[in-house]
Amino acid sequence: MTVIAVPLREHHVRALVPQQAQAGQSEAERVHDAMALAQSGSGWALVCEEGVAAIAGVQPQWGGRGVAWCLLSDLAGPHMIHLTRTVRRYLDGLDYGRIEMYVDAQFAEGCRWARLLGFNNETPDGMPRFLPNGNTAFMYGRTR
Repeated sequence: MTVIAVPLREHHVRALVPQQAQAGQSEAERVHDAMALAQSGSGWALVCEEGVAAIAGVQPQWGGRGVAWCLLSDLAGPHMIHLTRTVRRYLDGLDYGRIEMYVDAQFAEGCRWARLLGFNNETPDGMPRFLPNGNTAFMYGRTR
């Protein structure tokens, strides 16, 4: 099962149907936000034979610090080992001393994936009402 990483384009964002745990935005909001993130930093699509498995990137914050973001589709499931290796390799190659990511505290699979990508939970008590839907989030960090 092959997954390839390609530069993120609008048609990738439109083709991605987010998994239920990440399905809080309308398509218009998702396209707007993902393209803004891609234009402000790096963005890529992870494409498999069935379609777009994920879109992701790292948004620069200031010198040496970025925030990772990712939306997964249900197509990602059978490809998670390859996706994890691909994303981890990509993150390893970036010139950031620190990369953060925020995960809904109720999204156990997202928290597990953050750890598999080499991130550590820096807010074990969570950050209440951090997410747009009012949910608590954990902040994960990955440093060199």
